Amino acid sequence: MKKILLFAFSYLAVNVSVAQSDKQLTHFMFDKMSFNPATTGFKGYSATAIYRGQWDKFENAPNTMLVNLQGNLPNLFNGSGVGLSFTNDVIGLGKEVNMTLNFAKHLPVPGYGVLSAGIAAGIVNIGFDPKWNGPQTGYSNSSLDVNLPTGASGTGLNFNFGLHFKGNEGYYVGLSATNLSQPDLTNVNFTKARNYYVMGGYEITAKQFPLMPTTLTITPQFLFKTDGTAGITDFNVMANFWVPGTNMGIYAGVTYRTKEAFAVLVGFQQKLYSTASGEKGALGGSPDILKFGYSYDANTNKTINIYGNGSHELFVNYSIFAPPPKVQRYGNVFILQ
Repeated sequence: MKKILLFAFSYLAVNVSVAQSDKQLTHFMFDKMSFNPATTGFKGYSATAIYRGQWDKFENAPNTMLVNLQGNLPNLFNGSGVGLSFTNDVIGLGKEVNMTLNFAKHLPVPGYGVLSAGIAAGIVNIGFDPKWNGPQTGYSNSSLDVNLPTGASGTGLNFNFGLHFKGNEGYYVGLSATNLSQPDLTNVNFTKARNYYVMGGYEITAKQFPLMPTTLTITPQFLFKTDGTAGITDFNVMANFWVPGTNMGIYAGVTYRTKEAFAVLVGFQQKLYSTASGEKGALGGSPDILKFGYSYDANTNKTINIYGNGSHELFVNYSIFAPPPKVQRYGNVFILQ
């Protein structure tokens, strides 16, 4: 009976609400590409993986795994980025898989920064797979009542779009929308709703405050997400610090998510060199950077706290950087070199 009620609740919750929200990640500042394709390829070539276990000890609680691969291609269309994003989101007896190809065009705005526009195209698959225990024979669907619900899944095309501006003074802003095509998955009687995002942040360094260490950056930032029915905002402050005289560093931050949680993020980072002189990375540019970290969300929802604990996230990122493009020079003696 417990499993029947759980399946019925999961199935009906999806079918009566087309305003199903996208995934929720505390490490959103390391995962901008999956919800705003305009951020694709802003920082070298990188691979990012995030795992979220939500509401620890809550039976059939959500868990999410995300993998992003992206790269900056300065010679393609005079500056652009490409990427691949994969998300596996599981809640109860349901699972949602998203895979998108991302492309962003970067447009320098002389004296101000870089404006970027991006689009993502891919597929979304949503399925439900109830596991019933048959009498006498253990796990066997064949021995069960034929009227019990069975597994079902549906696949559709999905598109995202975004705009992003990164200023020379260290600030950034972004607008984006996911599920633009509102894929209609008839096999599971499900329509994926559009989600809208607004984000922004500002990097505070010694450039703005000369008394700050040059190896320290503090970034207040926010992410607002809405499906047109309800909205949620993450307010975050991150501190990024490199230990002077070493190739190691740490980051730490705090987040408040409206009506849901307070979170703490901590992590370690290291510069990796590929040359004997210890100056450059694998592609001959800046040193490669490896980051890994952890976050814990403390729930502020008293109802959830009755049945489970907070949420955990694990994060890892590896980035490599190419040298800046060479400035084209001419051999004409009448042109200054």
